[in-house]
Amino acid sequence: MDPVTHAVFGALSANLLPFARKHRSLWALASIAAVSPDLDLMIPYKIIPFEDESAVHRLYTHTLICVPFMTLFLAWAFKYLLRKESLCRSSRYLLALTGLFSHLFLDFFTLAGIPLLWPWTSDFLSLSLCNVFDPLFSGLIFFTLLGLLRNKRQFAFLGGFLSLCYGILAEVQYERADYFQQQLCLQRHHSPTRRCVFPSPFNILLWRSLYEQGGYYYVDGLRLGSSSTSYRGGRFLKAGLEDFSSYKGTHFYEMVAYFFRKSKGYVSVTERGNYVDVHHCLFLPHKNSPRHVLCLRKTPSGDLTVVPKERSHLKDLIPKDGADLLKLLLGDTPEEEPSVKDQKRAS
Repeated sequence: MDPVTHAVFGALSANLLPFARKHRSLWALASIAAVSPDLDLMIPYKIIPFEDESAVHRLYTHTLICVPFMTLFLAWAFKYLLRKESLCRSSRYLLALTGLFSHLFLDFFTLAGIPLLWPWTSDFLSLSLCNVFDPLFSGLIFFTLLGLLRNKRQFAFLGGFLSLCYGILAEVQYERADYFQQQLCLQRHHSPTRRCVFPSPFNILLWRSLYEQGGYYYVDGLRLGSSSTSYRGGRFLKAGLEDFSSYKGTHFYEMVAYFFRKSKGYVSVTERGNYVDVHHCLFLPHKNSPRHVLCLRKTPSGDLTVVPKERSHLKDLIPKDGADLLKLLLGDTPEEEPSVKDQKRAS
């Protein structure tokens, strides 16, 4: 989730603690704790020159093994940030822990997920029920906090209820997207090796369908309104980590392995030899406009190395893809006709 949503949700989480409910300064401290895991974005990751430095975001600070150390540091810092209210050490520790877990809780529901169980496993765990940027969900959380700040409990309960309803709706949309994807596979006579569906940025109306079949990844966009419509995307050649087995034990292999883990293995190789993450999308769920790209070049000795990639193409994508995203949200067709329409599910 974005930092503002984390901060607001952290303040709300402080209300779970009886000693913090009537002290808004403690809400602010819980917000600081809730945002702190994302401070890893400020670290200059020059050792992994991906196209987007946020590609190395959510590493150690989003793991259970790191939580106790971060909690101890925050509890120590809270001692100096508090002026009027004095809290015992255990209360400061509990406040910091609540804020930290509110962050991990929200990120667990997002598409990107978190490596919660590192170093036991490097897999990114997620429910994929919402995207990192979801303004409607963030607005409902902010409305809940605003009700508490103005001592309007009825508005706070309404905001909390609507937030819960939104989460239930996201689960319903996930089931619809999963069922629709199965119908697409049946129509194409495909038996996917693996598949997944997840919401596109900013909404849970448009979903991205991604599955593996015969050495290729098939990408489609799904609009799940009162009726469901699919937008045909494309077919992308699958890339495997085994292609780099000869580099095992090197720093280069670790960079590539991390890229595959971050993409949950959904990596495609382009004609120019670049590796792209097809698991994420910038705006349009049926287009392959990757957020993360791994550019490889050969050194004079013939070995492969990772090189930075220019990001200027992103500036060209944003205006057009943003306009097409609005069309999809409104039910219009950007450039191409819908490829498949679903049949009513038998009750």
